[in-house]
Amino acid sequence: MIGERTDAETDGAMLPGRGAWLYKKIRADIYQAIASGTWAPGARIPFEHELMAAYGCSRMTVSKALAPLAKGGLIVRRRRAGTFVAPGPQR
Repeated sequence: MIGERTDAETDGAMLPGRGAWLYKKIRADIYQAIASGTWAPGARIPFEHELMAAYGCSRMTVSKALAPLAKGGLIVRRRRAGTFVAPGPQR
């Protein structure tokens, strides 16, 4: 309906007026921080709730951003410990 916001709009999944999906921006920002050396191998990246607050989005959006990075071996997700930049050889 007119005036109602979709879930994607309310959780910040889409950047207003840019047509770019927020999860792609989060993923690109994390990738850039790792590639530039800002986050070294073994460094902990922000917790999901910290990323949610920083980007104004839902946990699902953050998870969608992190999943391909983990699958590609760039980051390692450890339950109850956090998400870390993968050691050099795996990257």
